[in-house]
Amino acid sequence: MRATGVVLILILTWGVAFAQETSFWPMFQRDPQHTGLGPVSTTDEWQPLWSANVMEILPTHDSHLVLGIDGCLWAIGLKIMRISPSGEILSRFAVGEGDVGSFQSAGAPVILTNGYIVAAAQVRNEEGVLVPTLYMMRPTGDVEWRLPLEGRAGSSLLSLGHGDTIYCASDQHLYAISTEGEVIWSYSSQRQLTTFPAIAQDGTVYFGASGGHLYSLSSEGGLNWSFVTRSPAPITSAPTIDESGNVYFVASMDGLYCISPDGSPRFFYASDRFCYTSPVLLSDGSVAFLGGDKESSCQVICIGPDGQERYKTPLMTRQDPLSSPAADQDGNLYVAYYNNEGQLYRLHIARIDTQGVYQDLLTSTSWGFQTVGGLCLGPNGRLFGYMDDALVALGPSVESIGISVQTGLVAMDTLLGTVRGASISLSNPMGPLDADCYIAYRRLGSDELFFYPFWSDEPSGCALQFRPLPAGAHFPKIELIHIPEASFEPGQYQWLAGLFEPGTFDPLCEIASCQFTVYAQPTPGSQATSAEHAQTANSRLAQERPPTIGIWTDKGVYAARDRLHLSLSLENQGIGMPYDLY
Repeated sequence: MRATGVVLILILTWGVAFAQETSFWPMFQRDPQHTGLGPVSTTDEWQPLWSANVMEILPTHDSHLVLGIDGCLWAIGLKIMRISPSGEILSRFAVGEGDVGSFQSAGAPVILTNGYIVAAAQVRNEEGVLVPTLYMMRPTGDVEWRLPLEGRAGSSLLSLGHGDTIYCASDQHLYAISTEGEVIWSYSSQRQLTTFPAIAQDGTVYFGASGGHLYSLSSEGGLNWSFVTRSPAPITSAPTIDESGNVYFVASMDGLYCISPDGSPRFFYASDRFCYTSPVLLSDGSVAFLGGDKESSCQVICIGPDGQERYKTPLMTRQDPLSSPAADQDGNLYVAYYNNEGQLYRLHIARIDTQGVYQDLLTSTSWGFQTVGGLCLGPNGRLFGYMDDALVALGPSVESIGISVQTGLVAMDTLLGTVRGASISLSNPMGPLDADCYIAYRRLGSDELFFYPFWSDEPSGCALQFRPLPAGAHFPKIELIHIPEASFEPGQYQWLAGLFEPGTFDPLCEIASCQFTVYAQPTPGSQATSAEHAQTANSRLAQERPPTIGIWTDKGVYAARDRLHLSLSLENQGIGMPYDLY
């Protein structure tokens, strides 16, 4: 890439690093690829934390929970309900004022990066016909727009893609819709669409339909190819996509398929049960799904990237589970299912560890069928789901304070010095907290810490003093910006943050850290004006060096988090540069 403009500021990001706050679990199976993988570690010792009665909105077995950017849960049924991270029901609302109808409980809404919610409903028109209709609403329930769609009202099969593009499978149509409520494009398959659409990193869209058809569309809505399974049953298992673009789905009475991006089969694993649930992609590249032999118990089956079986774990049921599983970053799988014994139903939420060992986390007995499932993970490793007529939260048997730290935007200016930001996130489930927070950095391999005052009740001190947090407060985010007088020398560094007893170095929680690398040392700062800056840059270009390039991580350590986000920043201020960037 040749840079020839007068000012160039380029930022490239790999991973899931966002410039603004986003939801941890904003859609079905968390991400556009529907991996079902939450980048968080979970506990080995579980207990129920709270339950909230959601019977009034009537969620169903295939209703799936999502999280708002503030950590609140959104549950969908005939109405929509918003529940705080501590289990308090905050609000509930029906379709827009003047409309007659209800939301679609089968499926899931989506949460945009501005915190707004989009959900599907069925609304009666003037002729009394139920019309599929999308609603975008603020968290308060105020309607921003409504968009009637073609065909018959059905499930809430919504996904989000790049730029908050909303993808909706409705009747025989797949829609791409902007955040302004305008249809960007639509595709008619002439078949009933039966799964959530999944969106690959290159924008390709995949979805299942009746007759055992899997469709691949380009990012502009054109048909790439369609694949037909051996079984004529509708595909009701939403596609899951790995980093290479391979697509996994389960065909009922047939088995697990892995399809290459060009539509050719990579491998197949036979399973002759009905399958209503999506596979889950584990962090090591394995895929897990619910299937097995129809003559025996349903099983959790884990298949490696090579198509070979890794483990099979039976569930305590012959019924086919109706709700898709979820996984943590360490390879532990969470499933919800029921067993029918006449009129008696036994409901289970369970964990299967990396070796395939089964553990019941929560069970219930009901006379008559009740909802179980809708699982999602929270950023603090909690598990949320439906059990009977309640929404339940499960978590570690001992709650503790958690803290994470991450680097923010880096501007490595060749004249004005280095600006590096840091942000910390505090989880305080224990009630009011009075603690000092010390922030420091050090060169890797060195014991020497460098403290800076940042902000405090006493600016002359080096501690960040947190004011007491109210009970029930969750994940307040405090931005800390630091401009050091001296530039970082090239090399590896580490941000450190920890909470301590006031006035002591007795830690209240684990020290959190974030590593980063400085690859170039900018010229020490000056206070030149913009005109002087540009002129100086022009005059010094020939004698000094090309534009400064900095690479840094955006990794916060929260419990055992280990997913790495890399970003690259190129700063070229004041002049066009005849260089190629590789």
